[in-house]
Amino acid sequence: MKGEMTFRKKGKLDLRFIGPFEILSRVKEVAYKVGLPPSLSVMHSVFHVFMLMILGCS
Repeated sequence: MKGEMTFRKKGKLDLRFIGPFEILSRVKEVAYKVGLPPSLSVMHSVFHVFMLMILGCS
């Protein structure tokens, strides 16, 4: 996809999700600020809910 940041080689085996990361705060009704490691500091730390995945806890 155009404008999509990838973390490996382009193609079928691209990583689609990275993480898990801690949610620091709710910015708006549909946006959350996520705690990113220093290696991902070039990325914006606020994400829309459609870009986040809920992980089940046991």
